[in-house]
Amino acid sequence: METAQHLTQSHPAITKQFIGQDGRPVITLRGRSAAIDIGNTEVNCIFGSEKSRFVFPNVIAEMSFDDVLEQENDILEGLRVKIDSPALNRKWGTLAVGQLAARQQDERREISPGSIKANEDQSFIVFLTALAVDAVKHFAVKDGVCFAAYCLSGGLPISEFKNKELRKQFKQKITNGVHKVTFLETTSPYRHVEVHLEVFDVKLSSEGQAANLELTTDAFGGYKPLPGTDGNYMILDNGGGTLDCAVILAGGKTDNERSKGEQKLGINKTLDSILDSIYSKYNVTFESRKQLADHILASRKGSPLSTQVKDILVQGKPKPIQDIVDGHLRRYAQTIYEYMKRKWNEVSNCQSAYFIGGASNLIRPYLSELNQGEGMAGEYVIYFLDPNQSFWILAEAYHKIGVYHREHGKKRKIVLIPPQAP
Repeated sequence: METAQHLTQSHPAITKQFIGQDGRPVITLRGRSAAIDIGNTEVNCIFGSEKSRFVFPNVIAEMSFDDVLEQENDILEGLRVKIDSPALNRKWGTLAVGQLAARQQDERREISPGSIKANEDQSFIVFLTALAVDAVKHFAVKDGVCFAAYCLSGGLPISEFKNKELRKQFKQKITNGVHKVTFLETTSPYRHVEVHLEVFDVKLSSEGQAANLELTTDAFGGYKPLPGTDGNYMILDNGGGTLDCAVILAGGKTDNERSKGEQKLGINKTLDSILDSIYSKYNVTFESRKQLADHILASRKGSPLSTQVKDILVQGKPKPIQDIVDGHLRRYAQTIYEYMKRKWNEVSNCQSAYFIGGASNLIRPYLSELNQGEGMAGEYVIYFLDPNQSFWILAEAYHKIGVYHREHGKKRKIVLIPPQAP
């Protein structure tokens, strides 16, 4: 658990500090908890003990805002910010973040397939923007300035989490110094508010281990039995940039040697290929990977095994994209299925595999078809989660892990009390 060195007992966010009966320092902090899953496609956020949540696309665009005619009603639709932070590798100009950035055809920037999340400025930009959005709602704003303190719980892909130096650098970037996010021309009460963020504490987890904890424990941390998890099993977290395979041994321990992250097996390249194919055929396409993914899932009308894809409008007329989407997703699903079979052979007495993550929702019907069914009915015993549970699983896990470590951390106990009302 990493704690910011610049925060001392004299810091205004700390209201009390003493040695507890068990010999650990106890720190009472006027601040908020944040559990943030920075996916390559979306940023999923859960804040506070009340577990308020929001999500926005992991897209940024460096651009000017000279021609804002009307502010959006929802802050998440109009995130225009300027960020000054020691965590960033370079100076950035004014930025659109999330939905607004996704609408910029030329300037928008999405996470590149194979990139290192812990080194990406974009990871810190969306993370700090998310904190600032929550801060204005829950901390006092005086003369256009807001001071906010947070305890963060988050995660990294398995391949990055195994790199101790990378983990250390990621934590240090977050906890060292003050991060300033200034909201520009956007909706009230955010407009022209300057948010000073300090991250007091960081708990990082491996995405695969976090997913396993959320799958197998209840809201209070007690054991929750799942089919096929009383022996060895796999969790395949199929995301935008990576495919993480966590191998869980009987008893719940993670097999560190066989658990691996595959940088080149995320779905982003496939989504980009679909977008390019649609554009080549119709000279129009979706604004972002997220918009495309949402269109595909909405087309299934709640049936997770449907492969139906609705037409899109081109010059006001419906045009089919069924064959384009089907072809690309089937090929991608075949690649993931072959990978799963190879991993299954590596894991002795493997009972089952759980597919989680946004990409798993997209390719579930094709994987189920390749496997000739799911659960005990299929060739391999594979399971999928409810789409909403799969979507939020990592953020929920980080929230649960954060609560536990603030209470039971080896070095200190942190007690959060509500900040002053805005």
